Amino acid sequence: PDGFRVLEHLQAEDFNEKHTQSKLWEAYLKPQINSLLAASREADETERAYCLRFLSFIAREHLIAKLGTQTKENSGFAAKWHDSAEEKREAGNLFDALTPEAPAEGTVETVRFLLPETQAQRVTNFRTGDIVLLYAYPIGTEPDVRRTIAYRGSLEEITDNHLLIRLRAPQTDPRIFAPNEKMHWAVEPDLMDSSFAPLYRGIWSFLSAPKSRRDLCLLKRAPETDTTQRLNGDYGAFNELALRVKQARDLFLIVGPPGTGKTSFGLLTTVKEELTEPTATVLLTAYTNRAVDEICSKLCAEQIPFVRLGGGLRCAEPYRSYLLEEQLKEVRRLDTLRERLEATRVFVGTVSTLNGATELFSLKSFSLAVIDEASQILEPQLAGLMSATHGVLPAIRKFVMIGDHKQLPAVVGQTPEQLKVEEACLHKILLTDCRLSLFERFLKKYGEDPTIAYMLTRQGRMHPEIADFPNHFFYQDRLRDAQRPHQLSHLPRQAKEQDAVTRILKTQRTAFFAVRPKDEGTSDKVNETEAEMIAATIARIFQLEKENFNAEQTVGVIVPYRSQIAAVSTAIARHGLDPKSVTIDTVERFQGSQRKYILYSFTVQKYYQLDFLTNNVFFDTDGSLIDRKLNVAMTRAEEHLLLFGNPELLAKAYIFYHLLDYLRGRNALYELSPEEFKTSPPIS
Repeated sequence: PDGFRVLEHLQAEDFNEKHTQSKLWEAYLKPQINSLLAASREADETERAYCLRFLSFIAREHLIAKLGTQTKENSGFAAKWHDSAEEKREAGNLFDALTPEAPAEGTVETVRFLLPETQAQRVTNFRTGDIVLLYAYPIGTEPDVRRTIAYRGSLEEITDNHLLIRLRAPQTDPRIFAPNEKMHWAVEPDLMDSSFAPLYRGIWSFLSAPKSRRDLCLLKRAPETDTTQRLNGDYGAFNELALRVKQARDLFLIVGPPGTGKTSFGLLTTVKEELTEPTATVLLTAYTNRAVDEICSKLCAEQIPFVRLGGGLRCAEPYRSYLLEEQLKEVRRLDTLRERLEATRVFVGTVSTLNGATELFSLKSFSLAVIDEASQILEPQLAGLMSATHGVLPAIRKFVMIGDHKQLPAVVGQTPEQLKVEEACLHKILLTDCRLSLFERFLKKYGEDPTIAYMLTRQGRMHPEIADFPNHFFYQDRLRDAQRPHQLSHLPRQAKEQDAVTRILKTQRTAFFAVRPKDEGTSDKVNETEAEMIAATIARIFQLEKENFNAEQTVGVIVPYRSQIAAVSTAIARHGLDPKSVTIDTVERFQGSQRKYILYSFTVQKYYQLDFLTNNVFFDTDGSLIDRKLNVAMTRAEEHLLLFGNPELLAKAYIFYHLLDYLRGRNALYELSPEEFKTSPPIS
């Protein structure tokens, strides 16, 4: 952060290069600049180091978003001109050979593109709501965004046969998008520079936040409690949690291990009790739109009125009527708008949306903010909310953070060396790595204090036989089963089927299938043998489940590399199944999901790849070794967990050695030949 130290010496006059004495400068610009710089000069050593360290962190992430990084292929906006079209296709960052449907006469706001059959099954990174570039190119050539005019838009709809894109700037000439027998169109991901601006503002605003809030974030004072508070509602088994949260005056932490209902119970109980107070106002947020959708679903089920902030494209269809823009369509007067907002008691939105909507805090303050997925949110992403003011007071009186530091953290582009914090004064506040969340830093300090932290322990997702390993190795046997029907069910000890794989599916909750090394002459990131074994296993699951098979609930396949997604998808198609009926994705994308059957393809074939598989390992405060990636992968499964990999190679990693030893002790490690997988029954 040395480059930012120039801020310590800057004066307002340094910006007045023309030495103007105008009213604009003297009355408006100069006072604003002086106020901005004064915050840095008046900060103490820890506050200044904190601010400069995270400004440096954000700047590097910003640069990586533009230029990419050597440690990750096809990354950064610069890949638009660095990578070939084929490299973009392999990375899932290109739709090409698209044909536009003729738009209607008049201004064009949306464009529908037809997908060629060759792209229908292609694995891509695109999601509904993504910002994109679209451009035309001559048929017979490779798409190249540098050689044409590019238009910007957002993906409104993705299906197997078409894309629907909403243009950011509607075009008055419909001929631009008219079908042309000489031209195709391509779509690539876009980058919004403005998405980083709220992070810079948030960190700098921290220096101007009320001192009590700065001291809380920097661990200079402990969170306060009021033990005279009593509950107004009755929440059964969660009364203790609800009471502890209510007695916390400014901060409370809820640790929610997999399947413990952190949203259903932790968040909802907190919100319901808060709303029993007539003047309470609540702000609910999470990192992903999927988590915000889940929050909305819980509020709807409880018939709690709310307003959702953010754009409509990233909001699930059932909750779009709750969007602010939808609820204010008929409002014509500013005073009516203000009255509506002041009367609304619950607001919901992603962290990035709230960071870009700070004007909300000038209109109203909140008695409570609940931050779901808090362990996935970087500290600078919360700085703006923690620092927000309404007048001279904090805009948010109390924060409740819900997360699990033993699951995957936020994804960053910097190396571990760049993320390391060197300043001794920051080590004193337990800030040693910029990747760690504020939730985790608070948890390190206050995790053993029952007035500040609470761990949910009743899990209702995994069958006990699946939960056993992660519960013991990652949660110190603190998890208890919720006694749901599927957790109480038992499999037969024997099955009559001659087919070995089917017998295992019928008799085992957890199984590891050994995959022997084989030189396939392809990328180390593709394991065709594992892909074929997984596809053959899914064919058997399809036979077992039949009419109960549900694309959204039955089977999920977790892989470490995007290249393996395509291999598994192709293998599934060879077995006569629709690859779209199975969710195949990386463990990062699977966080927050669950399936009846989870199949995990370790994929790795070389020793060096173990570093990638175990790059989210850390020692917890009690000295136990936690593998976040393995924890998330294993805890997605409800009733069956099937693992595929090379045991000799995996055993060279400490945590995998213990996993294999555990499975071997339970007779759950199987040596089946690829031929035994090929004898699957026909799909009927």
